[in-house]
Amino acid sequence: MKKHLALLLFLLAPAVLLAQEEDYDYEKYEKAYDEFMERYKSSEEEAYYHVDEDKEWVVAPFVPTDAEDVKSYKNKFFEFTEIENFTPYDENQQWTPFQDSLIKAGHFLWYEPRQFIGGVDRSDILKYEKKDNVVAFAYWQNEFRQGRGIWIAYSMDGGKSWAHYHSGLIQEKPLFVKWYSKYPLIKSNGDLQIEACLMRKASGPGLHGFVEHELVQDGLLVTFELETLAKDSDGDGLTDIMETRLRTDLNNLDTDGDGITDDLDMNPRYNLPRTEKTLIYEAVINDDLRAHRFWDEDCEIIPFSEMPIPHYVTDTTNTILVVTDDPDFLACQPTQERIIFMRTEEFENTKDTFFEEKENVSFSPLFKVDNMEDAYVFGVGGAFWSNNYVVEKQKDGWCIKVTMSIIE
Repeated sequence: MKKHLALLLFLLAPAVLLAQEEDYDYEKYEKAYDEFMERYKSSEEEAYYHVDEDKEWVVAPFVPTDAEDVKSYKNKFFEFTEIENFTPYDENQQWTPFQDSLIKAGHFLWYEPRQFIGGVDRSDILKYEKKDNVVAFAYWQNEFRQGRGIWIAYSMDGGKSWAHYHSGLIQEKPLFVKWYSKYPLIKSNGDLQIEACLMRKASGPGLHGFVEHELVQDGLLVTFELETLAKDSDGDGLTDIMETRLRTDLNNLDTDGDGITDDLDMNPRYNLPRTEKTLIYEAVINDDLRAHRFWDEDCEIIPFSEMPIPHYVTDTTNTILVVTDDPDFLACQPTQERIIFMRTEEFENTKDTFFEEKENVSFSPLFKVDNMEDAYVFGVGGAFWSNNYVVEKQKDGWCIKVTMSIIE
């Protein structure tokens, strides 16, 4: 396993960088920071994060999914069967065919001009095949920041026009698609097939979240029916497979009834009244520059009357899944990423053993500051980063400042 070097940076404010200057008074800066943090102290926050120093904490050991459970995996959108003459799983096969060709030719991958087929980067294409006028290829793309979804590009006019379908498969969860298979991709009836094997996690998340996997069962052939791939029951532009991934209604083209069809909606599952506190969450999730001012900088007010400019899903929009029970958060209007919001109970009752879809980002509650009427502190963080904020209500809007940012 590759070893990585992590750099941990504590950024209390841009001014910290000035500490490198000989005349910078770091002690004065540190005192001012401590006084600021004391002013915005929150007993609610301290109680929420309280750790019993006398309690012995034990990290639960990683336990892999039972092999028999992995072997019993089924998916209603495709079938897979055991075959005898199969291409063995090869853990050393890390590069897609195009990437492998560049490496063998002595090229450096990241400096090569990008090339596209059917709107897809050739580096992401796993298996390509042409049969008369039918051209098809399987490719992967990151989704939900939790894995690589396997997609199918299909053309019936020799590559002049393309349709793109989600296969319903996520690489290694638990099926692993073998792009180095010798089996033809296009079947005689126009449907598709590709070799695969069943995998399971062999370790918990390591450095930068990398997880090791191990082989459970080899020698499988996955079949994708074109009719199933293309089925769109409600005609909203999202296939039934994709709607299942997004947890939207297969038979309702506007799941939340907000007048925006599911294929364009940045928050397709919830249409709740926006509140003043919704603005706080929107400023963070939409990467509003006004929410990036550090504690010692002048604040730029985010007005209560402000309405986000409508944004719609495009082919390049990333999708994340966020689990929360806060109605102020559920009412958000995203502008950067499509967000699939789920309440905790729904997520726990419907989550798939193999699809750990929940976005690895946590939002703390808004903790009230002790001696101030309308001021709060809160934190947002991922596996290797976190930001702490203080937010104070002004006459016409919110003042949001960063008190600490950690990047690993």
